[in-house]
Amino acid sequence: MKLYRKITLFLLLVSSSSIAQQTTEFNVLFQNGDSQGNFVYSEIFAVSHPAGIPFTGISAYCMEPGLEIDLYYRIKVQQQWQEWVVFQPVTEGHLDDRAAFEGKPIEQAFEAIQFKANNTVNKPFVFRLYFPDPEKKSPEFTGQKTAACNCPQPNYCDRSCWCPGGNCPPDPTPSPTAPTHIIVHHSAGFNSSTDFKAVVAYYWDLHVNTNGWDDIGYNWLIDANGVIYEARGNGIAGAHFSCMNSHTTGICLIGDFTNTNPSVAAVNSLVDLAAWECCNKNIKPDSSSLHSSSQLVLNHISGHLDGNTSTQGCPSGTVCPGNMLYTQLGTIADDVAGKACFVSLRKEILSDLKLDIYPNPAKEELIVEGNLNSEYSIAIYTITGKQIYQSNNIPEGNSFHKKISLNNLSRGTYICRFKTGEHTVNRLLVKE
Repeated sequence: MKLYRKITLFLLLVSSSSIAQQTTEFNVLFQNGDSQGNFVYSEIFAVSHPAGIPFTGISAYCMEPGLEIDLYYRIKVQQQWQEWVVFQPVTEGHLDDRAAFEGKPIEQAFEAIQFKANNTVNKPFVFRLYFPDPEKKSPEFTGQKTAACNCPQPNYCDRSCWCPGGNCPPDPTPSPTAPTHIIVHHSAGFNSSTDFKAVVAYYWDLHVNTNGWDDIGYNWLIDANGVIYEARGNGIAGAHFSCMNSHTTGICLIGDFTNTNPSVAAVNSLVDLAAWECCNKNIKPDSSSLHSSSQLVLNHISGHLDGNTSTQGCPSGTVCPGNMLYTQLGTIADDVAGKACFVSLRKEILSDLKLDIYPNPAKEELIVEGNLNSEYSIAIYTITGKQIYQSNNIPEGNSFHKKISLNNLSRGTYICRFKTGEHTVNRLLVKE
């Protein structure tokens, strides 16, 4: 029988005045363990699960980058200790100054909690309990949609919808990117949730205050009812693809799809959102190409786990987006390519017309060139569809080479639209 050592720790309780949600933090220093790999226990902390909240989010971090350790928690329910639950290390994006972990959300009332680790650590862990607000009475769809694409952008719940108090701010200095691949995720939790706005707000808190990121790592989330939520949003580099985020859009379906199928409504919304993303960014959904950051040839609609074999990424070995969703990605890509709005776009992409814009990202000047012998026009739009540049041109011979000054454009993401005859081709442009 193994002998475990119990240690005395200190407790820090935090009730943030800057956010509506309450967060309790426990600072735990795991020390004095033995050399046989036995577990080191925290003391037992009395803490209540407030009445009326949909769940308690649980996570942990230690200011020790690259730390490898097994962490667990257990709760006491009606005076009975439940089974130990393991924390999963964060693998979505890069952690500059810490190691971070997430536990399964707690969806029942409890009276106490305890933590344990399989090794000693010289720096303290911060275990965080997040108690969200009950369901927010706010509009279902509030996002401003872009019209610069054949496939319409689906309705979505923007930040003011899932965080109406304004206490979940976006990244103040976002990095634009021109996606070539869509990466599909699952959240690995909340299969039984009904308050998805609270779930999205929890992910903001988890990714910002536990992981130390500037915003939610994903660009979009989709709940079981098919509602789409804006996170980082369109054309913004995220933190979701194992440190290989450039030129990707991250879409996360809320739920654990390891052994459970996603809902039909969620998959349908994924198809609609992916169709708009592919149309907007000129991506062939049922094809593949080299992804520059991972140096892997990836399907244009891939799962998070497809990056596991890259030598360019951070911790690998993820099973995201879960087997039951991952096996549907091929069908989802075919469904996107088969949508009526995308069929016409596909003809444009596969036509003899050649069009290139470079450099992209660009700083001061954009070059547009291709093969053509008839009059054409070039326009630049904001993501919301406002035209800010227009030029009509007649090519010399059977090709064209057009230089466009970008000095008057602010840093961000734009759409470059090229039109000639019956052809319309969109290219995503990033201004640095």
